[in-house]
Amino acid sequence: MDTDKELPGFARIVPKDASLERIACQLQFGEGPVWNARQGYLRWVDIVGDTIWQWTPGQGTSIFLRPSGKANGMTYDNREDSWWPVGPRALCGASNTTAP
Repeated sequence: MDTDKELPGFARIVPKDASLERIACQLQFGEGPVWNARQGYLRWVDIVGDTIWQWTPGQGTSIFLRPSGKANGMTYDNREDSWWPVGPRALCGASNTTAP
């Protein structure tokens, strides 16, 4: 992904002196990143690759769930204790049960 630090509004979300690090490059179609501030990791979905990826600072990128059930994006509940892939088959991350 090419990023232009000079685009209007970029500095509102990324500090001007921030360094950007590529954490994944072999995705087929990356979508729906969510940051878990409590546990310090980023998860996102590769829709076509049917995979949920995780990046943890100091540890790097790893496969969290494959197959992902064709998940299409991710979100948290209002307490941020359960993550929900969105798609044809959604899993509840806290209880590991299939959502209706």
